[in-house]
Amino acid sequence: MIWGVFFAGVTRVIIESQHVGIIVKVILYGAGAYVAMPSYGMLDELSIPPEQMTKHLMIQVVPSVAYIISSIVFAFWEEVMVHG
Repeated sequence: MIWGVFFAGVTRVIIESQHVGIIVKVILYGAGAYVAMPSYGMLDELSIPPEQMTKHLMIQVVPSVAYIISSIVFAFWEEVMVHG
């Protein structure tokens, strides 16, 4: 989870510090989502033993979900703190 939250924070800091437009925001959020998945989607699923598949799915899904939730929270948090 820390991995996903960290990259959500980094993405938000970049967006806020650079004052980017909507197209670059979409690209940055997509890149952040890609980096938030520790295996980067480059692992051959067939090489994983069936008894380890649950652990593999957790390693893939938890950071990605943490990234998405954290990105939403950080975006709304910024709106609340800045605009009252």
